[in-house]
Amino acid sequence: MRAGSLLLLVVALLAASVAGSARAAGPIKVTISAPAKPKVNVPWPYSVKVVDARGKPVAAKLSLVVIDPLGTPHPVEFFKKKTFVTNVAIKGVFSDKIIWPPASVGYPLKLRATAKAGGVTANKILALTVK
Repeated sequence: MRAGSLLLLVVALLAASVAGSARAAGPIKVTISAPAKPKVNVPWPYSVKVVDARGKPVAAKLSLVVIDPLGTPHPVEFFKKKTFVTNVAIKGVFSDKIIWPPASVGYPLKLRATAKAGGVTANKILALTVK
């Protein structure tokens, strides 16, 4: 009887562990917040939020690219650094600024945020035109 009880306990613990892992790897949602009309040569603040299905902030790896009218992705640079926002560890929220160059004026662009958390990847695209 003791061996049966031990086996039952081990099975219950494994089931709880698997259920907990599935919950941690559940869906995530990415949102981008920014002023509606970016202007050339003016710092344009934006923020990216990554949450789980319950709306709780999620630790994630974040990458940002600007997609030009031809569909080519260009990595986004940090505002104060000369490195790119690629696989940056965040805890739910990331904020920075972009300075749009004169060459971007009038073209339909897309800012794509890609977040990876718990084996799940989610994207959000913000369409914009620089004035």
